[in-house]
Amino acid sequence: SAKDFCEIGVGYITNNLSLCSRVSPYLNQACLQVINSKSASQRAVNFTQALQACNFTGSYAKACIDAVLLSEAVKTGNLSICSQMNETSGYVCYEALAKVKENASICSYIANKSISSACMEDVSLNASSS
Repeated sequence: SAKDFCEIGVGYITNNLSLCSRVSPYLNQACLQVINSKSASQRAVNFTQALQACNFTGSYAKACIDAVLLSEAVKTGNLSICSQMNETSGYVCYEALAKVKENASICSYIANKSISSACMEDVSLNASSS
């Protein structure tokens, strides 16, 4: 789908292999190969350039921007980036940061109590299995 190719494109632009987990399973390997094929000199794309590239993704611009914001939030650990996203994407962002930082208290930024509780439980389970 176009969304899959948007994810691959953003992954390529930002050199973020983790975005390949968001594409359809049959495209996962192709996504990894595309991103890994970049030369080291091509990998230096900054956050602003990646956001600007989203302007060329048509109807997927919002999804592209959210993917870039999520990538930057996880990369930098900056919680305020999550607050720039729509509610659903923000929840995903906070949970991703909570998992990366192994800090369940980050889940408290999620306004929906049931999602926040599930986030806390998920982070605790991940931390205990590591």
